[in-house]
Order: sequence, then C-alpha cells, then structure tokens
Amino acid sequence: MDSISFAASPYAPIALGFFGLGTGYLILGPQELFGWPSGDKSLARSNGAGAFSCPACVRRWSGSICSSG
Repeated sequence: MDSISFAASPYAPIALGFFGLGTGYLILGPQELFGWPSGDKSLARSNGAGAFSCPACVRRWSGSICSSG
C-alpha cells in the first residue's frame, strides 16, 4: 500500500492566528451582540479573561511558529 505525503504548508501559522482571532469573537460575540447570556459583573469578568487570554495564547503560539521559521 502506498503512503500519501503532503507538502508542508507555509500558511498554517497564519491560519492558526486567525483561529485565535475567531475564538475571541466567539467568546465575546453572543453577549455583546445579542445580550445572551445576560449576567452580572462576575460573568463579564470571566468573559473578559477568556476573551483576552485564549486568543492571545493562540496568536502568541502562531507568532513563535512564524518567527522560528
């Protein structure tokens, strides 16, 4: 059986960075656009922490992949 091998894509780190950006929009989008879930200060704090830390981590990871070559 023959094996299939694919060439390395130079666009993978860029796609990973856009995934991080989309994750931030996915976390904050429903609450900002539709008011769902309606919550108090603790919900706003947890959404803020998730919306900044998760996408920032993914973009930092993609930036280190891009800069390392």
